[in-house]
Amino acid sequence: MQNGINLAKLRSKNNQTINDISKILNVSLSSYKLYETGTIPMSLEEINTLSIFYDVSFDYLLGLSNVTKRDHFRKTIDYKYLKFSIKYLRKVNKINQKNFAKELNYSISSVSRFEHNGKTVSLDYLIKIARKFNISTDYLCGKSYIKTIL
Repeated sequence: MQNGINLAKLRSKNNQTINDISKILNVSLSSYKLYETGTIPMSLEEINTLSIFYDVSFDYLLGLSNVTKRDHFRKTIDYKYLKFSIKYLRKVNKINQKNFAKELNYSISSVSRFEHNGKTVSLDYLIKIARKFNISTDYLCGKSYIKTIL
């Protein structure tokens, strides 16, 4: 799950209140509080909104990196690329869906669904893939051309 500490740090650094950010994300105040504590996951779209708002990388927001900026940064998530890159990583590493699902603690049907529809990919799954292959979530989502987590 994403790093709530980074969310709180960014909010505070930018003189924003929890209420301000919950309005930007169009979520309830209580939901945003749960995001900051890491109790419930945010959606990819919500992470993207905050990434644009704060001008920081997904990797930073998700607690994978201390580096906030990315080169060649795009504002949109490329869902076609996301589903392709996940499937490609699995195949190039010669891991079948069954073993991949087991390794990442997901069902085979979830892995299959993620590989066929990028919009269904959960943040938890994305983070697990990034850690497993040391690959940037920004890259996986087509937001950066730099593959490695900085």
